Amino acid sequence: MKHIYLSILSIVSTSCALAQPTLTNANTVPTIGESFVNQNVSHMSAGSSGANQTWNFSSLSSSGTTTYDYVSPSSTPNGSSFPMSNLATSQGAYYNQSASAYTQVGIDASTMIVYSDGEDLLRFPFNYNDSYVDNFAAQFTNGGITFNRTGTISVTYDSYGTLVLPGGTYNNVVRVHIVQDYQDDYTIAGTPSTINYDSDIYVWYLPGTHNPILSFSSISIDGGAPTSYGYMDEPTVGVDEEDNTIELSVFPNPTSDQLFINMEDNEGAVNFTLVSSSGQVVKTGTLNSQSNTVNVSDLSTGIYFLNVQSDKKQAFRKVIVE
Repeated sequence: MKHIYLSILSIVSTSCALAQPTLTNANTVPTIGESFVNQNVSHMSAGSSGANQTWNFSSLSSSGTTTYDYVSPSSTPNGSSFPMSNLATSQGAYYNQSASAYTQVGIDASTMIVYSDGEDLLRFPFNYNDSYVDNFAAQFTNGGITFNRTGTISVTYDSYGTLVLPGGTYNNVVRVHIVQDYQDDYTIAGTPSTINYDSDIYVWYLPGTHNPILSFSSISIDGGAPTSYGYMDEPTVGVDEEDNTIELSVFPNPTSDQLFINMEDNEGAVNFTLVSSSGQVVKTGTLNSQSNTVNVSDLSTGIYFLNVQSDKKQAFRKVIVE
């Protein structure tokens, strides 16, 4: 993929043309069956906030990779311990995703952490300058000691613009600023103690990719020196190449009978898969025209995920059957 080097004039022209993207569940949250390979990169200054920014991180280089596979919680060994979850990673993170929020509800790594009050990582729809604060709480046991975790997460959509990465340049990117302030309270031999955590995180989203394309994080424990890190997951297609998204609409949504799928362009014959929130494939088929109808009257009420895919393009939509 070619790098795009912009003159001052072209930066101004591009900035004027940028829209204010909105983050939604459909264009941001991963779906069951998706997999992402994150490149581990060095932490850098996040740059300026505001409208029509240009962030140049073309000098980033990878020091290794981490793969995240999104699966049904029921397919994981301890999924039943996280009843609020309807989305998980095979690495042990558990989420509840809905049209209004993307919420962390558990962790099952070296220690199992079950949230009694989930942490809203994102709320939808999320527009420029939107901000919220959410309380969260969890309990876990480590080394025979019970820890009670409480804290807040502050999330702000603080800017949008153009992001330059080693593989290409991406327009209409959203930057989200996250501040976490939380503590673990515990008691040893009758003496209460507290561990305090402060984290500062910047995340860049390209709507439609279902995974952050860049993130810089730093965390400090009990006021100590922060530990910083970053990761990058560039889309396979940049603004200097052909778009890889099928533009389509689905309606009515929710539905109880017929689901109409309209593609804006004539893509020819494309395949579709409808997957339940538990990861079960419930329907497959082919869409042969711009306007198509799929019968869902035989499905149970609930949330489903529609994947429409051609040889080079794809689209994901959440469908509610009632």
